[in-house]
Parts: sequence; structure tokens; C-alpha cells
Amino acid sequence: MDWNKVTDDERLIAELAVAMARAVKLAGDDAPHGKGLFCLEQTVLDRGKELMRTVLQKTLSARPEAQKRGQVAWRAGVGASSDIAGYASGAS
Repeated sequence: MDWNKVTDDERLIAELAVAMARAVKLAGDDAPHGKGLFCLEQTVLDRGKELMRTVLQKTLSARPEAQKRGQVAWRAGVGASSDIAGYASGAS
């Protein structure tokens, strides 16, 4: 990867990924005995959501038409797990 050719948005996302990796390492170092995996997983989930949110925001802000393309094929909600199974199998 040529770091001289990355956009500002890509640089921000890369920085967030590095910050996430460092936070996970720190969580493992600071975890109480017997709670290491839990602390690591929680940090990955928390920081991963932040990273995904940023990627989505940056992508959508660069492509406003992406928010205007047709209807949503599936929407998360109550009972979503059964909806997913139906959607994945082609049922409506």
C-alpha cells in the first residue's frame, strides 16, 4: 500500500484501526486474572463498532446517492433472527 496515496478518510480509518489494536492489547494487559478473553472481546466489540460506524459515515458522505437507492431488502427489528432465516432462504 502506498501511504502517500491514501485519502484523508482512509488515513482516519487506518488510525482508528491502529488505535483499536492498541486498545485490545492494553485491555489484555490490564484484564484481571480469569477475565482476559472477556475483556478482549468487549474491547473488540466496542472499538469495532466505532470503526464500522466511521467507515459507513465516510462512505455514505462520499456517496450521498447510496442512501437513495430503492427499498431496504431487510430491516432489523424485533424477531430479526427469524426474519434473517427467511430472507437468506429467499422467503419473504
